[in-house]
Amino acid sequence: MSMITRVATLLIALFAAGPAPGQTGYPARPVRVVVPFAPGGPSDVIARLLAQKFSESLGQQFYVENHAGGGGNLGTALAARTAPDGYTMLVASSSFMINPGLYAKIPYDPYTDFDPVTEIATTPNVLVVHPSVAVKASASSSNSSAPTRASTATPIRAPGRPRTCPARCSSSRSSSTWLRCRFRAVGR
Repeated sequence: MSMITRVATLLIALFAAGPAPGQTGYPARPVRVVVPFAPGGPSDVIARLLAQKFSESLGQQFYVENHAGGGGNLGTALAARTAPDGYTMLVASSSFMINPGLYAKIPYDPYTDFDPVTEIATTPNVLVVHPSVAVKASASSSNSSAPTRASTATPIRAPGRPRTCPARCSSSRSSSTWLRCRFRAVGR
């Protein structure tokens, strides 16, 4: 699903939900969009595009605040400490789920401090080497007799299972499958 389709679906859902009786429409005041990285990076660019479209569509200002540092931990912790009223959003990247495994202690819990809304973008990762290196393929892709079991994994929230998450795994040799992987952060 493209980013435009996801954003359109999210906006339609926001409009369709409408306010409850006796409540004003959301948003009734400006909405802060926290990006836990420096301005100009991929998360910042995506956040600014979304903030502009949300502002235009919903008639209220959505503004981006960059809080870089600690591999994304500082901005994420700031968003976790705010009131859960819908007026602070976090644009999270893969560090959101990776950092608990890298740091002995992080200032947020990715399972209880946040509720996911939607996936807004994906980022491909590639392995590259200098042309002078005599490598043409990685070991797993060059051995055609040993198919890759899971080339990618996307962690998602599993309600009621705070340290376990299902992951959608796929590879070029098989169709997508679901598996349950154990998440264990350093020092826990």
